[in-house]
Amino acid sequence: MKSFSVQLRFGMLAVSVLALVAGCGGDDGSDGSPDPDVLVECPPDSDAQQSRGASVIANQCVTCHSTAGGSQGGLDFNNATTVKANAEKMMSEVESGAMPPGATVEKSSVDDLRVYLSCL
Repeated sequence: MKSFSVQLRFGMLAVSVLALVAGCGGDDGSDGSPDPDVLVECPPDSDAQQSRGASVIANQCVTCHSTAGGSQGGLDFNNATTVKANAEKMMSEVESGAMPPGATVEKSSVDDLRVYLSCL
């Protein structure tokens, strides 16, 4: 009888560990590409917001992501073509808090950046 009790406990422990492992580190369905919903349709009459969004890039991004900043990651955000090509990735990085490193972008500035990038 004692042997059955030990086997039952071991079995329950094994099932618990398997459930824990299955719940952690599983595939979240993401293929690593930027979320296509991070940008919005360019709103009409958003010139002021677009200007503020461009300022976010000038003040928060080009310090590192420009020729003068060493083009970190191979990106030069003084170049509008580069900004447009990387708009979704930029937005995802800012929203996740990964960029800029060591700083937080205020929500209103994130919204301005989203509009600017959406209107490119």
